[in-house]
Amino acid sequence: MKLNISTTYLFVFFIFNSVILFSQANNCGDVEPILQCSMDDTFCLLELTDSPVITTNSTLPDLEYAIVDYTKPSTSGTGPSVVGFDIDGIFMPNDFNLTPGTNFGVIPFAYDLLAIQETLDDLLKGQAFPFPPISCCQAAAAQGQDICADLNAAGINCGSDVTSLQQASLLFGVGGGTGGDTLSIVDVAASIDATNTGLSDPNTPAACGGGDKIAYAYGAECTYFIVPQMIVRSMPHSMNETIEAEQTISSSSIVNTPNIVAYNANICIEMTAGFETVIGADFTAEILDPCM
Repeated sequence: MKLNISTTYLFVFFIFNSVILFSQANNCGDVEPILQCSMDDTFCLLELTDSPVITTNSTLPDLEYAIVDYTKPSTSGTGPSVVGFDIDGIFMPNDFNLTPGTNFGVIPFAYDLLAIQETLDDLLKGQAFPFPPISCCQAAAAQGQDICADLNAAGINCGSDVTSLQQASLLFGVGGGTGGDTLSIVDVAASIDATNTGLSDPNTPAACGGGDKIAYAYGAECTYFIVPQMIVRSMPHSMNETIEAEQTISSSSIVNTPNIVAYNANICIEMTAGFETVIGADFTAEILDPCM
């Protein structure tokens, strides 16, 4: 008797590849979450983003935020690359290796974590065939794809080991923007759709995930700008003065105690105790602390 485990191929595809297909913003008819974009759309590299405000909640139980880097187009050309997921939408741009002077986007992504966990349990623990006993993992390995070993190597031994989209991104082929192909949010959605197609195949055993479905819904992104880490001032200034920000600061001031230079930008500079310059000389001040 020939054993047809199409879900095996789909999961291998799910983890290591992306699919370029048309993908809508939801795949189960669920309500798409809508994020209210903040009026303050500039952040420092080490500044925490504001707490996100969702104006329309999805009907799906779990919500996280996909972070996209507009300086890194996806390999498919379908949009900027997803560089990671954040569980609550409050993060520093530096957390995702975003760079000053660039734009990034935040996309609310609703999903059903339990469905992902149950499908993983099916794959990692299920029996594809009872006599002789063949597990889903063994069936995959016999076909040249030791998918369970790859999951185990990532610390995923059962469904409950996945508790966030950042972990589940191993299944979607999104590795945080490091190496290989990079995926857009459209590619991520298409990968889930492709897996659902395999899971719905009548030849896929229920014990290996057949009949399962992973639902998602995502909303439009909000776009933000990361201000440069340096500011410029070409003329001498006093410590109590408010100045315009450019890229660096030049000054002939002598600073013997901690001071904070105030200026019209969303970044701040602190002069540490003992810092001084020779009269008439220029200095460049780097940002040491996040903006307050």
